[in-house]
Amino acid sequence: MIYGVFFSISVMVSGFLLFGGIISALVSLSLVGLWLGMEMNFLGAVAIMAGLSVEETESVIKYFIIQVVGSSILILAIMMLISACLMLLTESLILLSLMVKLGVFPFHFWIPSVMATLSWMGCFVVSVFQKIVPIWMMSSMNISSSLSFMVEICAGITGLLGCLGGLSMLHFRVLLSYSSLIHLGFMVILCMVNISLFMMYLLIYSILNMGLMMGLWSTSTYSFLDIMNFSSRTQEQQLFWVSLYLFSLAGVPPLTGCFLKMLFLNSCWVMFPLGCVILVLSSMVSLFFYIGFFLCLTVPLSQSAFLKSSNGTLWGVLGIMSVVLNLVLGYMMFISVGLM
Repeated sequence: MIYGVFFSISVMVSGFLLFGGIISALVSLSLVGLWLGMEMNFLGAVAIMAGLSVEETESVIKYFIIQVVGSSILILAIMMLISACLMLLTESLILLSLMVKLGVFPFHFWIPSVMATLSWMGCFVVSVFQKIVPIWMMSSMNISSSLSFMVEICAGITGLLGCLGGLSMLHFRVLLSYSSLIHLGFMVILCMVNISLFMMYLLIYSILNMGLMMGLWSTSTYSFLDIMNFSSRTQEQQLFWVSLYLFSLAGVPPLTGCFLKMLFLNSCWVMFPLGCVILVLSSMVSLFFYIGFFLCLTVPLSQSAFLKSSNGTLWGVLGIMSVVLNLVLGYMMFISVGLM
């Protein structure tokens, strides 16, 4: 009982630090206040990511070290800016610190190793919540043309590495970490064009990511080997509907994720054509391992077993939620764009 009370209090405090840090950073009027809000958010994320296993602890330590390095570079750049010392380097140092904290190439290496052994909740925090403040800060900077071209190239390479790294992965948390790298490239370029569009992209991406992780968690699926060891058709049918999230994240029409790709191309093609080409090609290559997941489910399922599950229901909660978020929501978004 005492453990449950302390656990609930720690979760509440961690959630307060996580969301409070994001809000305080977004409404801050100074760079120091923004940095403090970012650190507050970082402490809340570390507390939520901390687990009981040795593997989770190692991932948290890796994440802690990377974020401390990025925060140290950022506060150094802020102090240089305040004291008007080496002003030519401050913009580069701020961008460097944000790229380290986000995991943009060439600092992408820590994301797969950290997310590989985290809980699903920890993976969601790293892939969604921890992107908000650094990307918002990056969008608020008046980046010079030379540095913006460098950011475009780094974002494109990040997406390219994400699609290539996921080709040989069997574990879904590692696979989602590489998928996160692909979408990180989209978000970084989109934030330099329009911050409102980035927020819309992040919101829809977070909804799809949450539905996918909830589906994998509820079916206790962590790798392709778990699918092979399923003892009931019900789990396979549930994962069949969960696979719609993967196609949506890859941008297959008419799913919701396709709307994100069209939004990105429509907004960024004029300013960043090279980055758009690289990222769209990366998204197409990532469809290869998403189709592998889908075929792994559909080949064992016969038509008779698929039409009716063991308990007589076809959809279930996972199926209804997946269809609503991927098909219905996507259709409504395309309709709304057509009416504008």
